[in-house]
Order: sequence, then structure tokens, then C-alpha cells
Amino acid sequence: MDARQPGAVRGTGPIVAPIAINLLDLLARFVADSAEFHELVTQAAGVERLPSPRSAWTDPTPYLLRARPWLSVALDAGLDERAVAGVLRGLADAVAAHLGEVHDGQTLDALCPWCRGRSESAPVGGERTLVVYARLSRLEQAGRTSPSPDRRTTRPEGPMIVCRGESCTPPDSDVGWWVGTHPAWPEREWTWLADRLLPAPETVRV
Repeated sequence: MDARQPGAVRGTGPIVAPIAINLLDLLARFVADSAEFHELVTQAAGVERLPSPRSAWTDPTPYLLRARPWLSVALDAGLDERAVAGVLRGLADAVAAHLGEVHDGQTLDALCPWCRGRSESAPVGGERTLVVYARLSRLEQAGRTSPSPDRRTTRPEGPMIVCRGESCTPPDSDVGWWVGTHPAWPEREWTWLADRLLPAPETVRV
């Protein structure tokens, strides 16, 4: 039967979606995080809130615009700055991950294999403590930089990944640099480091 005739069976072949599924997930997260940011700020500031998003495809812009002018008021009223930063930083990291990029201050979605994410707020571990410092100025703000005793290398000029964990002390043979008391790895060692990272526990979003 001619494939052009009515009723002929046609092979569908590959179906090209109009938009990548993972991008849809990212857009849905953008809406959810924008609404959460708006909820935190308006509740703390004591101002009227917008209705909750009707779907994952609601325009997030009104939520951001509503929260922005009240952020300082909310912080003065006692809003936990870390809660707000956590929402916004998580969103920025998700966008960067989708684009295949890293940005200054990005927290990696993985656990340090040496301290296993132990910190003051997570003494048993599990916290994401690996942070990208893309600019040397941020490194200098974080602490004095110095080479590991087992390495004889020049001071790196590019970005570093720094573990901000509590008492993270890998052996000198596994550390490329130190930022204050925190181990750090210059960009040239990121492939080596990636092979050793542990998966981070899933975050339950409510």
C-alpha cells in the first residue's frame, strides 16, 4: 500500500518535542521558587500576598515584583536571610546547571568526599558545602590562599571549588590549594575532583 494513501500505516519516526522536558521542569521550579520567595517576604513584612500560582506555567514575574520592594522591610522584621538566600541561590544554581555553567558562589549539588558535608548546622553530614569561587576577590574575602605543602605550583588565577565544611581536612596529597583553613581545588583539578564527589541527598520540597 502506498504510504500516501488514506489508511496507510506510517512510521512515526522520532518525535521532536517543541521544548526540552528538563527545561519544562526548570520553568516549573522557577515559578515555585518565585512564589516561595514572595510568600516569605510578604508574610514577614505583613503585606497582602498574591494568590498562589494556578499552575506550573504561571508567569513568575508578578511574584518577584511584589516581593522586591518589601525585602528590606521583611529582613528588618526578622525574616531569616539564610532562608531567602537558600531559595534564590537554589534557583540560580538550577539555571546554571541547565546551561552547563558555573557561577560565583554556586553551591555544587554533591557532597565533599572527605568531610561528607559536615557543618555547624549539619554535624552528622549531608550538607552541600562545596562552593565555586569564580573570582579571586571572592577567594581573598573568604580567607588567605596558600598552596598545599605537597604541591609546588604557582598561585592559580582562575576559579576554585572550596569546601566550606566544618573541619574538612583531606590529606595534603588530595588538596591543590587552601583558602584559610578550607581545602580548595583550582579549575585544572576539577575533573579529578568530580570523580571523587559523593551524591547529595535528595531535598524534599514542600
